[in-house]
Formats: sequence, structure tokens, C-alpha cells
Amino acid sequence: MYLQKSGQELTQAQRQIRGRGAPPRRSTIRNAQSIHQRSRKRLSQDTYRRNSVRFLQQRRRLARPGPQSAENKTQSTQSQGSKPQPAVPPRPSADLILHRCSESTKRKLATAV
Repeated sequence: MYLQKSGQELTQAQRQIRGRGAPPRRSTIRNAQSIHQRSRKRLSQDTYRRNSVRFLQQRRRLARPGPQSAENKTQSTQSQGSKPQPAVPPRPSADLILHRCSESTKRKLATAV
């Protein structure tokens, strides 16, 4: 299957087999201990592969959106610009914080400082 005479063309199925690569090593599996403690329940190769770091990284790469066209970018910026930004309240002063906290918290702060 893997050996072939020189000059022969690879079929689509053979190219897929070649390009797939080796399965992930045990060291790249995130929860290897929990996987290998289950001796009675046999894990499928697919489950083992799904837990590998390499597979998770590939899934993240595929999930990223590709390059957008210029029209889509202008539409998205216009729609974002029309939304009002939520107002961020100012940070309360130390006196206000001390005024709102309980007596026990005030005592703890007094001994810490």
C-alpha cells in the first residue's frame, strides 16, 4: 500500500493516507492519567485523538474566521459604530468603599494597614 513503483501517480485516497501523519504521542494527551486508569473500558482511537493537544490546536485554527472581503469589513465597522458604548462608572473612592463595608471588614483593614 505504501510502496509504489517510481513514476506512478498517487490516487486521492493514497494522498489522504500519506498526509494524515502519525497519531499523537501519549505525552501530548492532556488527561492521559484519567484515560489510562480506565482499564475496563476501552477507549476508541477517535476519543484518544480528540483529547490530544495537537487535535485541539488544529480545531482552533479551523474555527478562526478567514480573510473577509472589503464590503464585509465596512458593513461590520458601520454596524459596530452605530451601537452606543456602555458607560463605565468611575471607580469608587477608598472612603466610599470603607463606608459601604461591614464593621468586621473595617477592623481587618485597620489591622492590615
